[in-house]
This record gives sequence, structure tokens and C-alpha cells, in this order.
Amino acid sequence: MGHDAEVARAAHASSTLKLLAPEHARFVKMLAANGIADGDRWIAEAKRQTLAELHRRGEATARELGLAVPALRHPMVLAPGKSYSSTQGAHTRVLQHLGFDGSIVRARPVGSWVNSQYRWASMDDWIHGGITGMDPSDASAALVDRWLHRFGPGTTADIQWWTGWNGRDTKQAIAAAGAVPVAAEVGPGRVEPGWLAAEDTAAVSCDEPWVALVPGLDPTTMGWKERDWYLDPTDALRLFDPNGNGGPAIWIDGRIVGSWVPRPDGTIALGWFGSVAARRRRQVETVARRLEALLDRTFTVRFPAAIQAVLLGS
Repeated sequence: MGHDAEVARAAHASSTLKLLAPEHARFVKMLAANGIADGDRWIAEAKRQTLAELHRRGEATARELGLAVPALRHPMVLAPGKSYSSTQGAHTRVLQHLGFDGSIVRARPVGSWVNSQYRWASMDDWIHGGITGMDPSDASAALVDRWLHRFGPGTTADIQWWTGWNGRDTKQAIAAAGAVPVAAEVGPGRVEPGWLAAEDTAAVSCDEPWVALVPGLDPTTMGWKERDWYLDPTDALRLFDPNGNGGPAIWIDGRIVGSWVPRPDGTIALGWFGSVAARRRRQVETVARRLEALLDRTFTVRFPAAIQAVLLGS
């Protein structure tokens, strides 16, 4: 777990921790609206009880935790006084708070691998020493360095989009990572200033033809904001939703040429964005048949591409 733990620590310190303070303030305000004046104390005690229960059990679902920890069942009225007001248990906010501060982690799904319900576990039970404590500046530089080794060359806009940081933090992290400036081809006839990792500037090539079916939110599909060099802009509207979530994609030789979706009967439907040679289509179809044989059940794609509604209706 050492290598994976370091990535988790860098991501947590550089990115997730920035979400904690705003989330805590929203939660305290919500508690005040629900009659709890000292929200800071209430949150700290609810988190303590929840972590104690997780350490006792090892793993638990949100429902199991709610039954064991009374604070998690505290009713929270959302938007009180409004026509759209609703009530939910406090467990949602407490578990989210614990996730943002790095204390808990999603563990195994309940039932099969396609189930969207899952168990929670204490982070320090999963990773020795947990994931907290890394300096945020060091973490940001380390994360940029890892991104450049996997996705470089890339632009400042690519890195900012992928991390979710603001422009100032992104530029500081790029400088701290010692990135080397290069000219990056971000689309046909479009060259912009970009970056490479300092020790990764040697030219590379891939002459072997290849095809791949990748799932939604695949790291390769989601690696860059500037996508024209591997996906036609008009086709991006058919693969990405308005929030920037990329659906399942068909790759051929470094470009996205279509999308795929599992049908209810377990077969895979393929959709093409443009003209693809018959020989390459057959190669993709062979990979699709292998995937069908590998999957033990059908499933619903969580972030579907727009084209998939057409594929399922065909």
C-alpha cells in the first residue's frame, strides 16, 4: 500500500482539505437552524462516536452506523420554512465531514460489485498511519509531478481543471514541481505553452496499433481539459456531460472514436462518432466480446455519455 498511500496523502493534503472548512461552516449553520447552538462541539462528539463504532466493527454501512450512534439519527430539516423543505438524518453530513478530514474511507460494496451502497471503514485501519499530516505545498508539488509523468505534456489549464485548484495555487505547484516548459500541441494547428516533468523530456513513440474500451470517468479520458488532440470538439458533447464527466469511451491509436454501453441482456452496444475502418471496428468488436465474457452481470453506467440513450434504444 506504500505507493498508493503516498498518492492518497498528496491528494488529501493538496485538494480534499480545502473542502473541509466550507463544509464545516455549512454544517454548523445547518445545526443552528435545527436548534443546536454549539455546532462545533456537537460535530466533534458525533465524529468521535462514529469513529469509535467503526473501530469496534471494522466496517459498517451508513444504516448500521445510524442504528449504533444516536447522533447520526438526529433529524435535520433542510431549507426550513420553504415549500421544498425536507428532513434527513445527520449521518449524511457527519460521514461527509469525516471523509473530508481523512478519517474514514469507502470500503467494500454491499452485495455485488455493481451495488452503489457500500461500507465505511476507519482510514487508519486501511492505511497504516492514515493519510493526514502531509504539508499542503509539498503535496501539491508531488501531485503535479505525478500528473506530468502520467499525462504530460499538458497545459496549466489542464492541470488546474484536473486538480480543481485556483489559478494561483496551480502555478505555484507547477513551479514547485520543477516542471519544464514546452510547446504542447493541444489540437490540430494549435500549440500552447505546456509542461513536462523535469526528468521526462525524452521523445517517446508508440508504433503499435491498439484499441481499448474504457469505463466512464476513466483517468485517460479525464486526464486533460484541452481535448481536441484526442477527441473532436463536436463529439465531446456526445461523450461528456455538462459537469465534465466523461462516459465510457472507445479508443483507437490514441483517439476517442466512439462510446459503448452494456445492454440489459449483457451484450455491449458500440456507437461510433465518425467513419472508422472496418478492420479497426472488428478489432473493437473482438474486445467487446471479451468484455461481455468477463462481466458476470449487467449494470447501469453511472455517468453515461449522451450517445448511450440512442444506443440503448436501438
